[in-house]
Amino acid sequence: MAGAVAVSGGGLHVERAGEGVPLLLVSGGGGDAGAYADVVPRPARTYTVIGYDRRGGSRGPSPDPKAPVAVERRADDAVTVLDHYGRNGSVYPARTSPVATFPTCSTRRSSSRP
Repeated sequence: MAGAVAVSGGGLHVERAGEGVPLLLVSGGGGDAGAYADVVPRPARTYTVIGYDRRGGSRGPSPDPKAPVAVERRADDAVTVLDHYGRNGSVYPARTSPVATFPTCSTRRSSSRP
């Protein structure tokens, strides 16, 4: 099921499948949620699989396409996507480039909790 999650500067295109504990897939480089089309059906048997188009690429918002997007902003976006679905979940890099996002994402999730 496709939808959008509101973030500062626009909305992130999100694709979701399955039910269960959320599994957030974050693409690297110019990849987007569609990169997982062949992979999603199997984990969707057990998890709520969520993929999204990262800011600045594909269908993601980008005020200046040539400007880099800070890791902190990417982490905020990942946290916002998980929070949108109202659940705690796990974040797994699908490729190597978003790896720096995950320690930042973990910090932001723990600091945003009461």
